[in-house]
Amino acid sequence: MKKLPIILMITFLSIVSFGQKKKASPYIFSYRLLPKTTLPVSGINYRSEIITSVDPLTEEEKKPVTVPEFKGSFTEQQEAYEAAKKKKMLRYAFTNLKIDGLNHEPVYKGENYVLSLKISEPIITEYPEGQVKEMDANDVVYKYNFGATVSVKSTSGETLWEKEFTAMVPGFEVVKKDLVLNPVVKLKITNAESEADKAEILNEYLTSDPDQYWVIDRYASYANKVLNEEFGKYIKSNNVGLFYVKGKGYDATDDLSDEFSDLYRGFNALSEKKKLPKSDLDAFFNKAIPVWKEVLNEKSAELEPQALEGLQLNLALAYTWLGQFDEAKVMLEKAEHAKLGQGETADELLVTPSMMNMNAYADHAVGLYSHFSLGMDRIEILH
Repeated sequence: MKKLPIILMITFLSIVSFGQKKKASPYIFSYRLLPKTTLPVSGINYRSEIITSVDPLTEEEKKPVTVPEFKGSFTEQQEAYEAAKKKKMLRYAFTNLKIDGLNHEPVYKGENYVLSLKISEPIITEYPEGQVKEMDANDVVYKYNFGATVSVKSTSGETLWEKEFTAMVPGFEVVKKDLVLNPVVKLKITNAESEADKAEILNEYLTSDPDQYWVIDRYASYANKVLNEEFGKYIKSNNVGLFYVKGKGYDATDDLSDEFSDLYRGFNALSEKKKLPKSDLDAFFNKAIPVWKEVLNEKSAELEPQALEGLQLNLALAYTWLGQFDEAKVMLEKAEHAKLGQGETADELLVTPSMMNMNAYADHAVGLYSHFSLGMDRIEILH
């Protein structure tokens, strides 16, 4: 299996305790995540496109190209409207459909390949149970999503790679009060003879929404995530904390913190001859795991909440580092502030290590886990 690069830089900072029994030392992990798959193209120029019937214009953007503000013939007005839609769609496409770290250039013509997103008509995923008339105003009548596929195409239109990602995107809902405000739609659905007829009526209702631009925005953002998980090459950073507990009976966690600090200084020694190997860190985490687990198993009742969560995050870090992702996930699910499955929040946190709080530590632990769990063979440590 090919070994790929992870750049790991560690900056040690000491910070004040958050509570009587818990302290933390933050370390900055910066690493390069390389592509899962080689982009199946030659050349570095690409064009981005979004194919959909969804209107990208907001109500404000529509006004200058619609009656009564537009001054001109009907044909000219239609051409102006379509031109405004095309311009906005191109902006969505070129902002979102790109692959990080490859140094490829977006172009409007003369491309070597095309990044394409197709957003299809709404798909009804859940129908009402019972009579709509018996529901309360905020009860969900329908749940729906839009079909979505992102692909890499040749200049001749041949699909070189594609992925359908509809299920990745959180679904949408129609509550009863939305239908009450549209009595015609409500009446049509009530009189529909089959579920297929109801779905067709609801599709018409959903696609007639005057402000659909948010649909494109959301799906284009997810398409970017899909493309970069497959082909992207980029550097990420996470401010990960190592927690220890102060007080009688907790010397073992304190000793581990001191040992880890010394070990990391050696791991990042300026002299190549004096640098410690990754195997030394592996050995540390294998040694630390049973100590942290023992404290959690035997003394969790007496730990303050942040000390308890801190040791859970320690274990999540250790398991992530060692590639034991099932165990890491269990710890992150137990940690109160960790939010699995809600995006890479750590990438959005512009906090320095000295400003870290439990939310930030948990988010960065999730960020590290989310990247490492994509594949340890895509990560290489350079220190």
